Amino acid sequence: MYIAIDTGKNPPQRSLSLEGSDYLVEANHPLTELHKPNTKFQETKNKLLPQIQSANILKTQATQDHIVDMLEHGFSLEKVKVQIERCYMVDVSYLTTLDDLKPESLEQFVALTTKALDRALLDYQEGLKKALLINKDEVQEADREKREILAFIHSICFDLVDQHHTNGLIREIKSNSLYVEGLSLDPTRLDIDSGCFGEPVTEQ
Repeated sequence: MYIAIDTGKNPPQRSLSLEGSDYLVEANHPLTELHKPNTKFQETKNKLLPQIQSANILKTQATQDHIVDMLEHGFSLEKVKVQIERCYMVDVSYLTTLDDLKPESLEQFVALTTKALDRALLDYQEGLKKALLINKDEVQEADREKREILAFIHSICFDLVDQHHTNGLIREIKSNSLYVEGLSLDPTRLDIDSGCFGEPVTEQ
């Protein structure tokens, strides 16, 4: 089995052929399952990391002095959050009570949120391992089916004809611009890469 990767196309196109044959069939595989663990981790990271950075800023003495001053002037939690967001450009969505503004509360929040981020990273790593295994099994099964298609193509000597010419004939048949008397083909079922050779449904 020979694997060819055409990097001139975006995304790159993967094709298979039998050893000693130049006839190629497309063998591209979706990578959706591989992207899922990373997408989930990035969503968690994008939510938690700004909150950790925000809490670390609110813990500083200068910011604490500012918070104390606002509280002494009777600012409500919502007004304090508005001022903090405006002055320091940080995420304050995690602040639900005035007690959340205390240094010890912020310290605890940072510790717990950091642990949650670390867990998300571990989940991502484990999820990626599982996705890679699943993808590997799916690719192997799909490639096995492609090998069967190639073996059939070889058994009927279809691969002895230059693929450029056979592809041209297939395009003409599918566009109904070529008619061969006595040859009953269903253009909608003509897809060599999928193992469909135009055979009518009634002949399956």
